[in-house]
Amino acid sequence: MLESDFNSIVTKSFNSQGGYGFKIPDERSTITGFHSKNPYDVFGLKDGKFWAWESKWMNKVQSFNFNRLEQHQIDNLIKAYEIMGDNSVCVFAVGVDFGRADKRIFVWGNSELYIIKERKLSKNNILGKEFQKLDNFVTISKGEIPIDKIQELIYKGK
Repeated sequence: MLESDFNSIVTKSFNSQGGYGFKIPDERSTITGFHSKNPYDVFGLKDGKFWAWESKWMNKVQSFNFNRLEQHQIDNLIKAYEIMGDNSVCVFAVGVDFGRADKRIFVWGNSELYIIKERKLSKNNILGKEFQKLDNFVTISKGEIPIDKIQELIYKGK
């Protein structure tokens, strides 16, 4: 699966589960090759909350290198959370194909984004064996992810 396929699943999931999701298109000039910097991949609206979503995809269990997460992406997620607070669900998601039908979406959101930013700055990658132990995930089932379950994971303990 490509990252663009993953983002299509995210937007489809919002749109089929009572919300609205929109993939912010990547723009590239055919003349200059200039690539615009989107704040994040997807924005959504569901149950009165604003969603900001940045996705990364890995086709196998391996270390996630934080060089793949651009500084402006994590900064924009944090800024949206700081402005919107509990009216938002701002998500950094790493999809990992564990083989067969086991495709997991690991999510960190809202206040957890500060941890992700620190890991990026300190170059503290998420190791493949760490993914094996994490429990902050949902799975792709029938081409969709459970948006409400992701919100529960982000707001656990509140």
